[in-house]
Order: sequence, then C-alpha cells, then structure tokens
Amino acid sequence: MAQRLDEPHAPAALADVPLFDEVSVFGAAQTDRATFEAPQLPAWPSASELHGGIVCVRALRRRDHERGLFDVLAQLTDAPVPDSRTWYAQFDAMRAAGDHYYTIVLEERGRIVACATLLVERKMVRNCACVGHIEDVVVHRSCRGRGFGRVLVAVLVRIAFTLPHAHVYKVLLDCDDRNVPFYERTAQFQRKDTHMALYRPASMARVTVGPPRARAMI
Repeated sequence: MAQRLDEPHAPAALADVPLFDEVSVFGAAQTDRATFEAPQLPAWPSASELHGGIVCVRALRRRDHERGLFDVLAQLTDAPVPDSRTWYAQFDAMRAAGDHYYTIVLEERGRIVACATLLVERKMVRNCACVGHIEDVVVHRSCRGRGFGRVLVAVLVRIAFTLPHAHVYKVLLDCDDRNVPFYERTAQFQRKDTHMALYRPASMARVTVGPPRARAMI
C-alpha cells in the first residue's frame, strides 16, 4: 500500500530538508570580508543576542509546520495551519525555485519563535541585477523585546548582499508606519516611494496548491 504524504514515518523524499543550502549562504553572510567591504551592513548576530546558543538561526525546514511555524505567522496575518499535503507541496515548490526563497527561523528549545523571508527577484534592468524583498517578519508575542527582530533583519540583509550567484543591488520591505524607526535603526532602511496593493477578489475561486511543475523550454 502506498504511504500517505502526511504520515509521520515518511519516505526519504520527505526528509526534514532545509529550504536552501545553509553552509554556503550563511557562510558567505558571516565572513569578515563582507564586514570589511561593507561595514555599514548590520552585524551578524552575536552569541549574546542568541542567548548563548539557546536560540538557533537556521533555514526553514520541511517539517517546521510541526514546530509552531504557523503559531508565529498567525500573529502577523491570516495564517491557518494547512494540511500536511498542502504544506509539503508549497515547501517543495519554494525549494525547487532554487535561488529565490530564503526563509529563516529562530528556534528555541525545539519551537519556532520568529521567522522572516527574503525573496530574490531577477531583473532585466541594471545589467540584469537582482532586488531583494524582505517579507513576513514576525516574532512570537512571548519573545518580543529580546532583540529577535533585529536578528532576523540583520541576517537577511547580509544574505541578500553576499549571495555568490546574484548581484542584489537593493533590498525593499513594506511595513506599518509605527515600525519605520525600527528598520531605520536596524539596517539603515530609508523611506522611498509609495506602496500600493491589489488583492484577489473574494469572489474568485481559490487555486489549489500543487507540486512544483517543470517549465517547458522552447
């Protein structure tokens, strides 16, 4: 009998893999060279900021929906817990995108306490450079005031500007007006332009999340 995707003892294909290569991405972001070339970048989190190693900074992993990921996201926006099949399909699609999604989490004693995402957009302008977008920055309410927001932003900004395969020339983010001082202070973000949004009409049917599909190359 075929094994279901949401069974606890999943096959090797459903291993608890990271969203991206932590060794190369974190390694480049932590280097002294990056700090020397761009001292204005926010510093990599210190041991004290990570509470002596109790808190771990790492990539999102495939089974993090079992570690409280959606408990954290629900404190930012509408984030119902998906069934395992839907979650695995979404994670696999993000991972298959290769160098586009960089979601990091802070884990403390086996539970997710904060998370944020860097999206890398490949552009045609500026000699085919890239733009980073920081999205969904949230810290669990029980852990706020411990500097975790700074940790998330600092790590993602350093990742963006040190990716070995993408020339990111700027990083953008949207936030409430009340959070502007935090981002100005944390990573020297500046106000620029006006954010606009258009939401999908509620009358339109929801698209079911499916596995990543290969693109036809003509």
